[in-house]
Amino acid sequence: MKCILTITTAILIISNLWAQSPEKMSYQAIIRNSSNDLVSNTKVGMQISIISGTADGAAIYTETQSPTTNSNGLVSLEIGGDAATVILGDFSTIEWSSGTYFVKTETDPTGGTSYTITGTSQLLSVPYALHAKTAENVTGEITYNETDPLFNTSIASGITQADISSWNDKLDIEVDGSITNEIQNLSQVLIESNDGGAVQIKNIADPTDNQDVATKTYVDKLETKLAKIENMLIDAGLFKVYDVDGNSYSTVKIGDQLWMSENLKTTKYKNGIQIPKVSSGDDWIKLSSGAYCWYDNDSLGYANKYGALYNGYALDTDNLCPDGWHVPTTEEWQILNAYLGYNSVAGGKLKETGTINWTTPNSGATNETGFKALPGGQRAINTNYVNVNYKGVWWGGIGNSNSLITLSYDDDDLEIMYYLSRNLGASVRCLKD
Repeated sequence: MKCILTITTAILIISNLWAQSPEKMSYQAIIRNSSNDLVSNTKVGMQISIISGTADGAAIYTETQSPTTNSNGLVSLEIGGDAATVILGDFSTIEWSSGTYFVKTETDPTGGTSYTITGTSQLLSVPYALHAKTAENVTGEITYNETDPLFNTSIASGITQADISSWNDKLDIEVDGSITNEIQNLSQVLIESNDGGAVQIKNIADPTDNQDVATKTYVDKLETKLAKIENMLIDAGLFKVYDVDGNSYSTVKIGDQLWMSENLKTTKYKNGIQIPKVSSGDDWIKLSSGAYCWYDNDSLGYANKYGALYNGYALDTDNLCPDGWHVPTTEEWQILNAYLGYNSVAGGKLKETGTINWTTPNSGATNETGFKALPGGQRAINTNYVNVNYKGVWWGGIGNSNSLITLSYDDDDLEIMYYLSRNLGASVRCLKD
């Protein structure tokens, strides 16, 4: 006969601990008729009372409601909410921190006021988290030192062992399992001191308020919208990418590839680790790990326009370009080369026009791709800085597959040179993953 089950008490505790307003509390129960059958998809009459002191004490607040059960016989309502008709007292003035309280429910499965089902349960946590220490006690109050969803009669008066057995036997087929899973998972989050312990919280509604949990479906929709906006910016030539130093880079789409249209100038790997700056030639030639330098060791004169020169070891980490971008492989440079008509003309289509930065005659330069290649020079194997304003030199590939891609002032070729020393210093253009 009794239908106010232990799961109801657990939901009361969790709901009120995190409630934003002290005007109501959530309440759920499974409704059965006198034959112990579920009362499904039915409007029922309920009288709810808050009792102070003992389970059989005097009511200090009473209200009535007429909620409708779902297909599993589950009824959900808000005590003190807008749907309530108040019979006695003022819910908002109850001094929750001053004593022990019980919630008593009386139910008429036919929807009237002839209440034939009664249950009383103690509120085992202080509603609305009036004291910060309440949160410290929630774990013990939810788990009862046993494994959900098995309970014993010590945790709520008026529940018989037959009721408990019936509930446990029928839990899987009569109740949406996500309700129990949610209680167990939220309890575990509290036990783990806000570490979810890789446990998922299931059956969450889409967010409506600032601090709501976001569902995967909701996030997927946002990602789709962002992808559309990103594609619109790319097509309009307005998409920018930022490195970990905060430098922004314009981008250009050439064929199916999206390139930065500026040389990389980050001084940190994308994980925030500083890349060593090595100015001394004697130190540079001895390196066997990643490093960078500015052409002629002059950051004011060269950094902003031409970017940094990186050794080949800096590429080995695959951590040089911003998230979602990478140092292009030799094969990816070859794809670009083929798209532009191969070596003899590809270089001209990539080079910035004019002779402000390129040395005269800057042969064949059209920049029809928008790539805006500049002659940033390189740090040679003898550690000297050479070819600024004469050649642009970029890394391709990583590890033992390093290559250099070069463009020159006196022709419109794109040249690829393979298997070079990683102690060279060259520019980097990042390519989107």
